[in-house]
Amino acid sequence: MTYVDDVASTLVAAAEDERAWGRAWHVPAAPALSVREVAGRACAAAGVPRPRLSTMPAPVLWLGGVFDPLARELRETQYQFRRPFVLDSSAATTMFGIEPTPVGEAIVETVGGLARRSGTRAAATPSAP
Repeated sequence: MTYVDDVASTLVAAAEDERAWGRAWHVPAAPALSVREVAGRACAAAGVPRPRLSTMPAPVLWLGGVFDPLARELRETQYQFRRPFVLDSSAATTMFGIEPTPVGEAIVETVGGLARRSGTRAAATPSAP
């Protein structure tokens, strides 16, 4: 998971530094967590019950893709959800000095922002578990 503020910081830094031009950069990201762990932390920050999550078997996802374009696209990216999806962002951290936002802080800020946008009240605390 990559926090949107870290994406913005990296884009600005890469645009402002001519040494960055002409190559791809991985945005600094906190250590990889499972979707289940991120969902659990987000629910804790929002003060709602933990979700019941399950995986969709590949044949069911394939069949769904016959009828639904989103399911069809998920067939091609499901590997990102079935095992750790880790990338090396050390080059951007070294070049721009950008450290990833801690996961707990990113979740609290994201849940709070979504709650404000939807007009609900989240129980987000200064640090998510």
